[in-house]
Amino acid sequence: MSQKISKFVFKNRRFIHIATAVGPIPFKYFLGGTSTLFLWTAGLILMLAGITFRAHSAGYLAGNHTTTTVKADYVCTSGPFAHIRNPLYLGNFIIGLSLCIAFNEWYGYLVFVLHFISVYSIIIPYEEKFLSDEFCAKHTEYCAYVRRFLPRLKPFKGGTPVASNFKLGISSEKYHLLILILIFAILYFLFINGVRL
Repeated sequence: MSQKISKFVFKNRRFIHIATAVGPIPFKYFLGGTSTLFLWTAGLILMLAGITFRAHSAGYLAGNHTTTTVKADYVCTSGPFAHIRNPLYLGNFIIGLSLCIAFNEWYGYLVFVLHFISVYSIIIPYEEKFLSDEFCAKHTEYCAYVRRFLPRLKPFKGGTPVASNFKLGISSEKYHLLILILIFAILYFLFINGVRL
């Protein structure tokens, strides 16, 4: 994968996520699709869990996770990062799954899986190359113990401990939360409340 493509995807990842989340909605609407209040509520609860997990993880990164360029002051090995290398992306997976549940269509799951694999197969190696170049042995040691997505029960003990700033984490996720609330509101009014435009 060329650095130019990786840089573009990383820089525009937020817009790519939003486009993928809302893209299937008009298709479902014009097909007359519906959902259920139970599935919508289950999805909403799962979404809130995902955004809370993201905020908790972001509290260890000093706000660097929302930038349009890759940067880091240190290899974060504290909190959830001691168990999994990409807790923010695990949070995104939970959020994406929550949207699929609320959306209630098989093709929603298909779009989500294809999107997740294609985007993160580009972004993660791009980030890891930067971290490896920047922090060398520290990052290599961390990657040797902590997996990308499958959490380890026993935490990584190396690295410099970093205190969490949950308030900063919440602040950094507020726009994500607002967008998700808007999407869930659209799903509710179109496919549960039955509003026809």
